[in-house]
Amino acid sequence: MGQYPVVLELAGRPCVVIGGGLVAERKVEGLLAAGAAVTVIAPRLTRRLRALAGDGRIRHVARAYAPGDVEGYQLAFAATGEGDVNAAVAREGRERGVLVNAADDPAHCDFTLPAVLRRGALVVAVATGGASPALAAAVRDELGRCLGPEYAELADVAAEVRRAVRRGPTRPPAGAWRRALTPDLVALLAQGRREEAKARLLSRLTAATDMGVGKVFLVGAGPGDPGLITVQGLAALRQADVVVYDRLVSPALLAQAPTAARRIFAGRPTGHRPRPQAEINAILIAHARCGRRVVRLKGGDPFVFGRGGEEAEALARAGIPFEVVPGVTSAVAVPACAGIPLTYRGLSSSFAVVTGHEAHDKDGPAVDWAALATAVDTLVVLMGARSLPRIARALVRHGRAPDTPVALIRWGTTEAQTTVIGTLADTLDPTVELEPPVVAVIGSVVSIRERLRWLDEGTNRETECRPSHHGRDVGGARRVGIERLP
Repeated sequence: MGQYPVVLELAGRPCVVIGGGLVAERKVEGLLAAGAAVTVIAPRLTRRLRALAGDGRIRHVARAYAPGDVEGYQLAFAATGEGDVNAAVAREGRERGVLVNAADDPAHCDFTLPAVLRRGALVVAVATGGASPALAAAVRDELGRCLGPEYAELADVAAEVRRAVRRGPTRPPAGAWRRALTPDLVALLAQGRREEAKARLLSRLTAATDMGVGKVFLVGAGPGDPGLITVQGLAALRQADVVVYDRLVSPALLAQAPTAARRIFAGRPTGHRPRPQAEINAILIAHARCGRRVVRLKGGDPFVFGRGGEEAEALARAGIPFEVVPGVTSAVAVPACAGIPLTYRGLSSSFAVVTGHEAHDKDGPAVDWAALATAVDTLVVLMGARSLPRIARALVRHGRAPDTPVALIRWGTTEAQTTVIGTLADTLDPTVELEPPVVAVIGSVVSIRERLRWLDEGTNRETECRPSHHGRDVGGARRVGIERLP
């Protein structure tokens, strides 16, 4: 059944229920709660329905269904428990353009009734298309435990504030309402502090309207596994009006942004040059100036080789408010998921993180490999997949031992994670190459990976660890999912 959920206004509108048993009683109660004008056609009624008829709350026609009974009604409900009657009511409804619901008979339903949770003006409906009413009721009850009676008051407060805001000369920008209705208002209402909650909501909307400019959040998405975004980063993403994202951001994270949020890819489109940084800066500024809440979602940490500093500087020059939400950097997380600690007592008491992808407009190398070759115990090279042979030659030339262990980790923390183990001498070989993204770890700590490769054990094991043609080992992959998000 192709279902389109709606909430109908039935106040004063005529509806008919055919049948007078307990199922019909439930239908009548729901219709009366919606303010409908209800007629019941049945030879006999339950005690409750007789009382409603005696009080004049429903109209009772004391006979069985007859052709023509559906005419003139907005909705019809067949609740007799007799399949032939259901079929006749459904057939007549379709002939006369009246929508019919047949209890426990999906084949003769034009619509199904959801399990409904009411908190004053707030109505939550849960439906399964008739597949499992019990499941719908269970979900409704679970939501009911989360949404206490204070949500009814929150709906009233929101309605009052909405009327006040609409009387003003300007309106809050898109998304302002969603961001303003935060859990602290519910907490205030639960404490009986209605006026304080109302004032706080109105103040937020007024500030959003008066400000006329949005805000940019520079959010670190983590190293690839969507579960490794921070709680603060996820909260910002879930309130975004615009998301500007990079190639390595997980689609599962993008799905956490509001459905209506605009998504803008800031990476290299297939067959095209990458977007210039100045263009990305302009996109952030333009959307913020339209009063939008912009999330710049970047792999890893925005301030670790992510050009987050350049973007923050551009926003500051333009007078755009911004906030930096640090992320889990791949420099630390990827080696950890490959079973490699960057520091280890007796092996490494220092590490450095460097880029292997140097800007083309620089006269010389951005990294002083001569100084780094022996200055720290562990080197982590990001974005260096293409330049590793050159880096290895530089390190050996400046004093690093050729047999220094090296780990090349591709798509770290994701289900496609692959680890290749070798030495600096191996990486001098130009045939040893992995496609980006690759994190390289250089140092003695790589040697203890065999004891700590936790992703290759138990339920995380995806592939056998086996020697490659070069005598190295290929590690297992990791299964990840959005279910890990809080």
